[in-house]
Formats: sequence, C-alpha cells, structure tokens
Amino acid sequence: MKLSVVINTYNQAAFVVEAIESVLMQRTTFDFEIVVVDDCSIDGTREILISYADKYPGKVRLILYETNQALTDEMLLRHATADYIALLEGADYWTDPEKLQTQAAFLDANPDYVLCGHNCVIRNEWINTEVVRPDVNQDIAVTLTTRQLINFDIPTASMVFRNRLLDTWPECFMQLGFGDRPLQIMLSKLGKVRYFTRPMSVYRIHSGGAWSSGYLINLEKTIPDTTPEGSMKLIEYLEILSVYLDHQYDEYIFQLIAEMRDKIASSSDHPHGRKIQSRWKVFTVIYRPTPLLLHFVRHYAALGFTDIVIAASTLCAGIDWDAVRIAAAGAEIHVEPLYPGVFDTARDTAILNSMKARYVEDRDEWSAQTDLDEFYEFPLPLGELAATAGDANCVQGLFVDRIAADGSLPPIRDDVSIAEQFPVETRITKCILGGNVRKLMLTRGFQNIARGHHRMDDERLFHPDGRVLHYKWNSVVLDHLAERIATREQTGDKWTHESERFLAYWQRNGRIVFADCGSVQPIELGTANLTRAH
Repeated sequence: MKLSVVINTYNQAAFVVEAIESVLMQRTTFDFEIVVVDDCSIDGTREILISYADKYPGKVRLILYETNQALTDEMLLRHATADYIALLEGADYWTDPEKLQTQAAFLDANPDYVLCGHNCVIRNEWINTEVVRPDVNQDIAVTLTTRQLINFDIPTASMVFRNRLLDTWPECFMQLGFGDRPLQIMLSKLGKVRYFTRPMSVYRIHSGGAWSSGYLINLEKTIPDTTPEGSMKLIEYLEILSVYLDHQYDEYIFQLIAEMRDKIASSSDHPHGRKIQSRWKVFTVIYRPTPLLLHFVRHYAALGFTDIVIAASTLCAGIDWDAVRIAAAGAEIHVEPLYPGVFDTARDTAILNSMKARYVEDRDEWSAQTDLDEFYEFPLPLGELAATAGDANCVQGLFVDRIAADGSLPPIRDDVSIAEQFPVETRITKCILGGNVRKLMLTRGFQNIARGHHRMDDERLFHPDGRVLHYKWNSVVLDHLAERIATREQTGDKWTHESERFLAYWQRNGRIVFADCGSVQPIELGTANLTRAH
C-alpha cells in the first residue's frame, strides 16, 4: 500500500463526514487506505464511522477504542501500514482533490525529503469566518530547517511523511498532550522538510477542539490569540525541545520563551511597575569547583539577593552545597544541572538566558546575570533602584579589574575577604586586552542578553552606573585562557584574541605591571554612594 490516511476522532459527529468525504474525493494514481481511530466517542461519531466502513470495505478501516485513551500521535501512527502517512483531525478537512497526489509525487521524486506539508485556511466556527493562515515568516524557505520548525507549526492536516522512520518516541514528548510539532522536529533530524505555500486544507477552531481551550474567544478576531495557559504549554514544549535538541538551539529557544512570558505578563491585570519586588535573583554558571564560589554567594547575599541560581557542570559533583548554603546567609541557593563540556561563551550566555526565562516571573522583575568572577556594586540599594528606575530596563556597570598587590596571580583563599586578597583596582580589560569595559548588570523582565552579557535588545539604561569588580586574575586564569584558545574551533569563541593577548603579556613580564593597565578613576555618582558588600 502506498499511503495510509490516519484520521483521529473524538465526539466530532458534526464534522467527521466532511473530513472523510474530503479524503474520498482525492484523485490519485495509487491506492490508499483510510484508517480512522476513534477515542470512545459518545455523540454519534462512531455510528457515522461504522456506516463508512460498511460502505467502503477494504478502503476504510476502523480502530474503535472502548475506553478513552487520550490518543497521542505516537499511538495513532502504530495503525498505519503503508509507505507514506497523511494525517487528518476529525474536525478538519482537505480542499484540494490533488493534495495527496501532489505530496506523494514529491516524496517519490525526492528521496532525501522525509516530510512535506502546506498552508491551510483557518475556519473560526465561533464567528463563522475563513482566512488563509498567514505564514509566521513571509520569507520562509520552501525547505524548512529544524531551527525554523522550532517556531513554525506545519498544519497537522497538511502533513504527509515517510512511514517507519521512528521506532520509538522520546518519553519527554509523551505527556505534552500534542504530538504534531514534536513529530515535525523528529522527522527534520532524519531528512529534509518541504513546505508548499498554497493552502490545501482547513483547520477548524470550534468549542470541542483539543486546542480550543488554548484560544481566547474574541468575536472580532478571525485568528484568536493563545491563552496564557496555552502559551505556558508551548513554553513547556520548548523547554523539553531544548534538551531533545542537545541544547544546540538554546539561544533561540529561550529567546522565544522570554517573548512568550513577556506577552503573558503584559496580558495580566496587575499594575506593572508599581509593585514592590520582594525576590531578587542572580544567575551564574560554574564549570569547575573553585573557592571563588563561597565569596560569590556571600557577596550577592549581602547585596540583598534572595535567590542565587547556579548552573553547575558535571565537573562540580564534589562541591559541598551545604557549605555554599551556609555561606549564602539566608539567600536560597538553586542548583541547576549543566550539561558537560568545555567552557563556551555562547553556550554560557544561552544557559543564563534559559534560567532567566524559567525563574523570572514578571515582565517588570529585575534580575542579574553574571560570571562567577564578577562582583557587582550598585549605585543604589536594590529596592530603591527598582523604585526609581522609571521606564529603564537595564543598569550598566564599569569593568574594574581587581588584582593582587604585587601583580602576581595568587590562589584564592576562603579565610580572607576577596577584596583584601585583590586590593588594587586596574583596567586590564581595557588597557591590555582591548576589551569592552561596559557591561549590563541588572535587566528587567525576560529580555535576553547577548553573548558576553554586554548588550541586549531595546536597551533603556538607568543611570548612574554601577561597577563590575572582576576577580579573574588569580592562579587558575592562565589554564583557563589556554583552554579557551585550544577549544575555540569547537566552541566558535570569537574572543580568544583577548586570551592570547594576556598570555603573551604574562610570558613577557611574569606579572601584571601596574603602569601597563592604568588606575581606576572615581566614578561620578552625584549624591549616591556605591552599595558595597565588602
């Protein structure tokens, strides 16, 4: 058999005739079967299906469940026996009698393609309207990549794909409540995906639809908005997708999540920007155990941060997290698992953005993202800063490199404050490395920070600036910089030239020469004093 049309039904007596008839009208040069899987309908759907099976023996095959199974796409596909599978929901229908012929012929002629789909018309039963679905991106390529499919949903009723490519479905997708989008992603990893821009099917929005609760009823919109609950379901899917795709697209995925959460927050009724923020969160990443961690949590707890969220790599399994929680002096420590691998600036930024997307709860909530060797000083106490920020969405800081008094690279001690161990303020980053000396410290809401944490979209700065005390220049920095250079082809790190400059400098001098890196001039803060934790 060339093709199996798989139709799933549940209480769709009002629509299922139109669905089946739209399949029967298909003009093809090959035989195909119609497999209808009914999930224990009680509204007369089952009787309609039986009448079609009696009328078209050998053409219409029924799978009738006696108890509700909450059918998943994985369960449906088990019943398809042909080389190709076409999907159709019981409330939707096809409009082009050449649809199956067009798609099957394309797959026949292009063995490197595993899936093809097309655009659709959206029929809104609430207001009795029909409109062609606008593509998410009007410039969308005819051949879709996995990355494009993360945020582009091929209509379920348009899908025709090769059978027997997926032996099993990952467990992470099984509890989502929908399977079309995961199916498209999984197939895209096995071959190419084709998208035809002309509509050849109708997607019906109606009160009994599986996704209807995910739409906001609006009598003026032909394509209704997604409810906050529906958006949260999509966020759950994207978080699962991040893991399934081995974090390859994290920067893009968590940008989408941040945008969704911002939209959810903007649709709520509470008066944004007038609330007192009670929880302050700081996000960081740790790749290896280091005594700097205890100094880090003491510092940020003292500044008033209530939650310190740490992504810890597999190399950090030996860290005594109880000791870290004691050092945090009441601030909550949240440890997130970090997948293994070498230090990677791009991945580091994506990880921080992903944690921010999951932990930040409000579009007006302020939070901090930072490297473990960066200790912030703010121009105002956190509460005052939030109260006086107006429409600003970020606070910027000046990079200040703290080094040992003799210019050496000593090991970090836990029994002496970090400020005492590295008392001299210099500008290594600017004078020796030629790097950016401005950095974002606090950001508002869900916006992503760009690689290196120096910029973000739609910056509206709040002045005066703070300071970023940089405690990088200790006994492990030479090995760390050498590792970044050695792995740059693997990570695509664009900033290893700064590492090369410092290693060359150290090889020439054997210490940091104060005259080479300049002194830090006082920062003009008006009447505000820097809030320091040491």
